[in-house]
Amino acid sequence: MFYAIAVTFPTPQPEQSAQFLKNRLDFNIKYEDHSWWAENGSTSLHLTQGTSSSVLEIQCSDIVSDSSQLLAFPELEALTEIISNYHQLYQELQCDCGFKLYLTKILNEDERDELIPLTTTLPWDGTTKEQVQRILRITPLAFRDSARKKVTERAEYITVEGGGLTVGPAQAMKALVEVTLKFQHPTLYKAMLKENIDALQYLNPKSWEEEV
Repeated sequence: MFYAIAVTFPTPQPEQSAQFLKNRLDFNIKYEDHSWWAENGSTSLHLTQGTSSSVLEIQCSDIVSDSSQLLAFPELEALTEIISNYHQLYQELQCDCGFKLYLTKILNEDERDELIPLTTTLPWDGTTKEQVQRILRITPLAFRDSARKKVTERAEYITVEGGGLTVGPAQAMKALVEVTLKFQHPTLYKAMLKENIDALQYLNPKSWEEEV
């Protein structure tokens, strides 16, 4: 395994670039052995004299907000609008000291409006599988992969236990109810109705209405 400790970062104006990185991007700066260095805990840049246009990539959680904040600095101008492709948003900015910033935001499955396939062992009714994929969007992203796995395994277990070979609506909805935490049952109920599923077969609204 190899680790990059520092990378050479050519720029027409090393000192000005160092000051920009310090003042605008919170890098720590030092001047050592006639060279400027910039680091922020994860990236270390050796700023060298050069005519090539180096690019510094910045990953954003909110590219619209981050872009707006950066473009408020007089040293920066936008070379492109925010551009979307399937997996990410990106934008190029030009710094007046000679290098570019490349802003990126990786899009999650909801932002891509993508239905992630279920990893199945048994055959599934096609409509049911898509319904489960959509209903699972009620699960927070951080827990969704685990929920997909648990629901799939539980639905297939219920199917085999009942002597079946193909997972249908009844088995899948029962699995969703069993795997979903009780406090989310009202949300699950609404998600089922949205899929034109008779949710009363699997959930009883009175059970959580009485708790309130």
